[in-house]
Amino acid sequence: MSRGITKLLQLIAFGSGIATLFGFATGWSTVAPADLRPTVWTLLGITCASFISLFWVQARYSRRARYAEVLASIQESARLLNGLALNTADECQLAIDRIMDELAEAFSIVTSRRCAVWLKRISSGPQPTDYLKYRLHDVARDKKSKWRSKLFNTSRSEHLLGENSHLLHLFRNTGEPQGRCFFSNNLPSNKQYRSSGFAVYGEASWGDTPWPKKLFSTLTGWVLPYRSQIVVPVMSRTDGKPLICGYLSVDSASKNIFDWRYDVTLLEVFADILQLPLQKLNTVIQEQKEMSDAELQHDRTPHEKP
Repeated sequence: MSRGITKLLQLIAFGSGIATLFGFATGWSTVAPADLRPTVWTLLGITCASFISLFWVQARYSRRARYAEVLASIQESARLLNGLALNTADECQLAIDRIMDELAEAFSIVTSRRCAVWLKRISSGPQPTDYLKYRLHDVARDKKSKWRSKLFNTSRSEHLLGENSHLLHLFRNTGEPQGRCFFSNNLPSNKQYRSSGFAVYGEASWGDTPWPKKLFSTLTGWVLPYRSQIVVPVMSRTDGKPLICGYLSVDSASKNIFDWRYDVTLLEVFADILQLPLQKLNTVIQEQKEMSDAELQHDRTPHEKP
């Protein structure tokens, strides 16, 4: 049985218990002496307050208990790195794919919702001074969400940094507190949010929504398959300076499911684990590109006949 169904059954049981107590107190107070009726209602109020407190404590500490469950995913991710040499692009990709699956499972346990994750690496492109045109390359997603993402399955696996407002903000604030993460539990309410995903799913309609409708739905016209998202940079150091080598994201179709106090740190732990295979993957790809460019230049160079 899923945690969502379990929570729903707990809510139903809680509501039924309160309704039963209220009905019992109402019926008994009609036959009880007048001087005992205030006592009956006082006892009912104390009982209801106790139920509410118990339910709140259970909900609060059950999430903390779920954080303890994800320690197994962190341990498994670290074990995967120890078991692979990471000398080739295939070995790096294999390690990253497995860690991404562990990450998705960890956040699904913590939030009791289906969570998707992705990892992108960044390269400077043909114009190193124009960071708006830095390229973002899809590296990996968890296996359960690959079918869901049209963006992952399209031929356009490269995107520009300038197309993504949240990633651009992290890049501009590298090494600063503002560049620690991007966190949103309600993306449809953020009109400044821009993502290359809009090029695939269509542009969002940011028109004003009547207030009554906002109580029951998100902003009209929201097209992306996720409404909550956390993104952290995957950092490395070159000559002692912080350098972004990629971005790690977790998202969900539900709103208000991430906890700033714990979930950002949890994602940063996995970003630290992914730093080594991602950096080695970048190195291998760069070496292959340099060799390919050298061979192409060699073929274009005219050779003297012996």
